[in-house]
Amino acid sequence: MNKIKIMIVEDERIASEDVKVRLEQLGYKVTDIVSTGESAIKKSETSMPDLVLMDIKLQGPMSGIDAAQILRTRFNIPVVYLTAFADKQTLDKVKKTEPFGFILKPFEDRELHGVIETALYKHRIERKLMEKEAWLTTTLRSIGDAVIATDIQGKITFMNPVAEKLTGWKEEEAKAKNIKQVFRIVNEDSNKPVVNPVEIVLKKGKLTGLPRHKILIDKKGNRLPIDDSGAPIKDDKGHIIGVVMVFKDISNRREVEEALKRSEAFYREVIENAVGVPYWLIYGPSIGEGYYEYVGSGIKELMGYTPDEFTEKCFIDSLEEVIPLLPDIPKDFSDCRNAMINMEIVQYKTDILVRTKDGKQKWLNDSSVAMKDEKTGKSLGSLGILVDITERKQVEQALREKEERFRELAQLLPQVVFETDLEAHITYTNLDSYRIFGYTQEEFKRNPLTCFELMIPEDRERALQNIQRILAGEKLDPPSEYTAIRKDGSRFPVMIYSNAILRNNVPVGIRGIIIDMTDRKKAEYQIQKDLKEKEVLLKEIHHRVKNNLQIISSLLGLQARYIQDEKFLNIFKECQNRVRSMALVHEKLYQAQDLAIIDFHEYVDYLIRGLYRSFGVSPEQIPYKINVQDITIAIDLAVPCGLIINELVSNALKYAFPESFKEKGKIDIKLHQIGEKEVELVVRDNGIGLPKNIDLRKTKTLGLQLVTLLAESQLAGTAACDRKKGTHFQIRFSI
Repeated sequence: MNKIKIMIVEDERIASEDVKVRLEQLGYKVTDIVSTGESAIKKSETSMPDLVLMDIKLQGPMSGIDAAQILRTRFNIPVVYLTAFADKQTLDKVKKTEPFGFILKPFEDRELHGVIETALYKHRIERKLMEKEAWLTTTLRSIGDAVIATDIQGKITFMNPVAEKLTGWKEEEAKAKNIKQVFRIVNEDSNKPVVNPVEIVLKKGKLTGLPRHKILIDKKGNRLPIDDSGAPIKDDKGHIIGVVMVFKDISNRREVEEALKRSEAFYREVIENAVGVPYWLIYGPSIGEGYYEYVGSGIKELMGYTPDEFTEKCFIDSLEEVIPLLPDIPKDFSDCRNAMINMEIVQYKTDILVRTKDGKQKWLNDSSVAMKDEKTGKSLGSLGILVDITERKQVEQALREKEERFRELAQLLPQVVFETDLEAHITYTNLDSYRIFGYTQEEFKRNPLTCFELMIPEDRERALQNIQRILAGEKLDPPSEYTAIRKDGSRFPVMIYSNAILRNNVPVGIRGIIIDMTDRKKAEYQIQKDLKEKEVLLKEIHHRVKNNLQIISSLLGLQARYIQDEKFLNIFKECQNRVRSMALVHEKLYQAQDLAIIDFHEYVDYLIRGLYRSFGVSPEQIPYKINVQDITIAIDLAVPCGLIINELVSNALKYAFPESFKEKGKIDIKLHQIGEKEVELVVRDNGIGLPKNIDLRKTKTLGLQLVTLLAESQLAGTAACDRKKGTHFQIRFSI
């Protein structure tokens, strides 16, 4: 299987070599590494990579964004941006090039792999869509109906062969001509020109069956009866960009229509009105002795009987329930039949539950009219139709169950759900409304309130205007915000989403939800307060710290791949972990709401999970537990704390649990306040423990030296080690 070919466009040579190594380890083939946009375009002409990883800022006059645009349009090569810049201005420029992906430095191998595979998949889908477009064009040229497409001015842009044949115009001749010149239609009766069909479709903005009885006059003047329809062509934003006309020769159909006009009146009536199974029942001397002069062949599918087998007795024996739908229809079937025979009722309409020949139950709608004998004044029988409404009945039942289910869910929602009548009296509300507004359920029922009584007086006139707009069919966007008032007089902000309740398209009230905005308003205030400080620090942290640490990590990673000695390789890995622990502080600081402090619990958890991955250890093998109090940690303390945790957890993962260790290993990290200004950091494992002859201040290992140095110099604190039942480090320092 051929490897995916990838070109790297990066002006940082170290970073590009690092990316190349990662790509090759992931199974990709790196065709070229270039540092300018011009080189990328030139190389693509010969190597034709499957994908390009493109840095945004490059050497030379051409930016990565400009180069990506040329690669996309000229060679149709997907581009994934690989950069350390994520400011809004850069992102806006990137979006215009429609990239297939975006990777923000620093990144993990799995992130790189995921973005590349997603971009390749997206590119394959886009290519398939282009093939689909070509397929649709071929289909339009092959179908049996004539097709003409125009732009929004009515100028022809496409004609299929059938349209060429019927109009007498070749597509090459007709293109760019107004459709009225090629598609000349007149009224069949008056011979007057018909309104431009493009104008009709543009006015309605949807699929439209155009006026009937039209004659098409072809290029030579021949006249042809046609049937046609038109539909708007819309772009992906729903804007109309043209019209497509579909028409066909209906000369043969006209002959059939003329034949139908000469058919018997009964069959014409049945065919024109039939929706289900039509029948013509002739009454007998008594109920059950009548016969069907005609019954549609669909009776086989509906009831299981052939038309010859189906008798009035079969029908009556199948009845299990009858629900009259008209007020004058007797509930008893015999009384109903006698009333129809005597012409006391001339229309019969019921829903009936029947059992079919094979024993299944079905709901049918039975609608019929009496056929009067002019000599006797009585009914000879009835013309009717049976329609299967089983599915409709099931839907109605499902809707009833669904309505009940939504009512129950509404009671569980943590917002107010309500309904009102046209005068804004509350007719329904859920349980949470009593908690929010301070009323009891009995008070609501005993004295129904209006929506206006739950608002401060200053908002009531605006609320009335909004209700009138909603009842008029307008949708309020954005939703309305008001100040609500509780039973005890206290005020609080709310947002109301509401719609009109419609019955047969007539508004009968309002339905909506009320959301308490108190917490949101507080949060918005805090966000606005902190926004300026965070924006100022954001660029400084991201540009100066994160980029530099990424380069250091890349250098260590590149150098480590050339080291064969396991001892020195571990030293490099430890250095990388230390760099990552420092970088992680800046990353969490960037994500924090307060840019001066970080969420230390989240930081420690993320740091330890990274160490577990680095040493190839699963938390299921050696579980860890983090217990960090809600303590404010400034950046000058967070960095040394992170390095200490990095060293002690790394030592535990490497040495505390050898294969000879039989117990279940575990690691605990704890940070808690032990005085008004003093904090204790504890890192403990239940492993084999440190050798007793090791002096923390005289050890030759860098890791333990760092722990003591950081604790006493950076944190100005103390470090102690308890070697009973594993290793127990205690670091105390002031905040």
